[in-house]
Order: sequence, then C-alpha cells, then structure tokens
Amino acid sequence: MEFRPFRNQDVPLIAELWNSAGLGRGAAILHGTDELDYFVLAQPHFERQGLLVAVVDDKPVGFVHAGFGVSQDRAKLDRTTGVICALVVHPDHRRQGIGRQLMAQAEGYLQSQGAQILFAGPADPLNPYWNGIYGGSECAGFLESDPLAKPFLASLGYRPNRMIGIFQRPIGQRDPVSVRLMRVRRSTELRLLDDPVPKDFWTLTNRGRLETARLGLVLKKQNEPVGWLTICGLDLYASKWQQRAIGLHGIHIAPEHRRQGFGQALLCDVSKQLKDDRVDLLEAHANMEDPAAMAVLLSGGFQLVDTGIVYRKS
Repeated sequence: MEFRPFRNQDVPLIAELWNSAGLGRGAAILHGTDELDYFVLAQPHFERQGLLVAVVDDKPVGFVHAGFGVSQDRAKLDRTTGVICALVVHPDHRRQGIGRQLMAQAEGYLQSQGAQILFAGPADPLNPYWNGIYGGSECAGFLESDPLAKPFLASLGYRPNRMIGIFQRPIGQRDPVSVRLMRVRRSTELRLLDDPVPKDFWTLTNRGRLETARLGLVLKKQNEPVGWLTICGLDLYASKWQQRAIGLHGIHIAPEHRRQGFGQALLCDVSKQLKDDRVDLLEAHANMEDPAAMAVLLSGGFQLVDTGIVYRKS
C-alpha cells in the first residue's frame, strides 16, 4: 500500500471512486471530470499535497482531501485552522485501516503547515473545497445521511462542534394560509436585485462558482426591499435527486420588519416564481442553534430532511 499526493492522471480515478463510494443524498454524481476540475482542482488555493491518494497494486482505492479555513476578513487562508473536506474509500477496501491511515496522513499535512485546530466536514467559513458537489445548496459538514461518517470520526477523537439543518420544500406544495400572509403580499412584490455575490476572495472562490441571482421582497409604495435572498442552481444534483432544484442562501429580513410575516412571504413568493421556471424543489440550510432562522423556513413550508455536522478533534 502507498499513500501519495495527487497527480494529474488521478482525476478520472478520483471521480470514479467518488461515484462508487455509495455516498448519500448530499453527494452529487460526477458524470465526468469537469465538475471535479471546476469546483475542486481549479481553486486558486489548491495544493496537491493536501489531496492524498491511497494506492494498492498501482490502483487508487481511496483519497482524503484536506485544506484550511479563512481569515476573518475572508481575504486569505488561515493555516492555523485545518479541515478534512472529503474522505472516500472504495467499498471493496473498507475495514482494512485505509481510512484511518488517510486521516493520519491528512492531519500530518495540516499540522506541518501550521494547523493548531482540526475540523472534519466543510462548512462556511471552513469550506475550501467540494462546495457545489457535496452538501446540496452549500457545504454543511458531513451529513447524517452518510451513516458511516459519525462513528468513524468519533473513533478518531472528533466530536460534533456545529450542526446545520438541511431544509427542502417541493415547489408544488401549497402555501400556508393566513390573513397576515395575504396582507403582506398585497403590499409587496418580488423583484430581481443587483450584486448577487459579495466580492470577497472566499465567497468568490466557493459560492461564486455557482450561477446566482438575488431576489428581494420590495414594499410597493416605498420601493425599498424589506428582505432578500440569493438563489443558485443545483443542476449537479439532478441525476441524484431526479428533480431540478434551486438552493437558497443568505435569507435576510431587515431588523425593523422582522416578526411581521415578511420572511414567510419572501419564501412563498420565490417558490411561486420558480414554479413558472420548471423548478421542482427548493433547498435552504440553517444553523440548528438559530431557532429564528429555522422558524422562518418552517413557516415557509420547508421541512427538515437531513442534518450536517462539523466535527472538531478533541
């Protein structure tokens, strides 16, 4: 057995390993190498020493991908914080210690570059790689729909540090019925807003690789947005989910307009708009320690379908 850094000729083999691993609903199917090139290898901060491959009889049987978090101003890597972004071992080679050795190799690489804290499971701002391929609308740690992750990481000393709820709403679902929602809808309209993506380095190299647009709920009389969100296409998941899906990010209601039904109206109006564009499903994420964010999604007809966990090594 050999463990070595990534080589260019490994790209199709890594894609094949990814598809053969039997990952859950949150892992997109790779139909070639273009997705891997665009969302992972083309990142300006990609380092081949962080993508480590396990080889048996000259054939790759697993890989691990490690990277770093970002500074507070989101302008450069923070090498004091390391994160394991992906770990895959072919089913025929599991329970042979390969996963443990890959993790040890990845941790050694991170620590050699200055990492003092180790996480497992990418989620903003610890999401240097695999956004757009794993997690759905955005990276959300390792998903509970991949049942092997939690016990394996626990055996290596990793403990849950952050939990992220994955919420979905079928487009054809009927809107909630309430007098408040009707009143809000009469006084507002949904509009396309400018500047969908922040221009910082970290956002542009992750979410900026997805097609996005910003939609806002605007007061008709005052012509000002009271709430907005960003939508992004999730076409990479179409073959896994058998549905055309759109992800929602950055749902925001102006403080002076909160708890008045504007959040619910925004989500319902976005769903109505996208139904005309032949979209089948909406997905949004919320921190499980943010009850207000989860309440807005639930009020808009979303249901919890999965949970992502970011782990920290104790």
